Amino acid sequence: MKIYSGKDRAKELGFKTYRDMVVEFGKRINLPWNGEMDKTSPLKAFVVTGRWAATCECGESYYVEPSDPIGYCYGQCGNAVLGGKAREIIFPGNREEIEAALLERELDGVPTAISRLGTQSALATNLIKPKDAPRNWSGETVKEMRKEHKKIKEIVAEMKKQKAVTNG
Repeated sequence: MKIYSGKDRAKELGFKTYRDMVVEFGKRINLPWNGEMDKTSPLKAFVVTGRWAATCECGESYYVEPSDPIGYCYGQCGNAVLGGKAREIIFPGNREEIEAALLERELDGVPTAISRLGTQSALATNLIKPKDAPRNWSGETVKEMRKEHKKIKEIVAEMKKQKAVTNG
């Protein structure tokens, strides 16, 4: 397993690169990216359900890619507030360490669903659920993440123990 990015989603959909996907999706909403960048209003990347994303002012979230940190809202507004320019996406300097800490959080569910659904598997909550802490990150330190994960694992274990006593 891995933390998915825009490049992973682009490959799943048959695009050669993440940028190719952004360009095509912009065309599909009749707001094609004009190829220009605006460096005055960057967005910070975050991880939600095991996927790197950013959220536009319009409220739409979309995949982002560390190797090509462009942010273009191909889901709704086409970065209208920036005149169609893409914005820079800021990834944390310790991205790999954050991903490693998130991957310590196990998933539970139908194993074939993960391979079959790929980057979208986290959305199939009827098939795949976090065993304990979700694979989300929004700025916490790795130390804070691991502390949170440990605490949640303890709570889950206690809940299972109480359920066994109640049902036993």
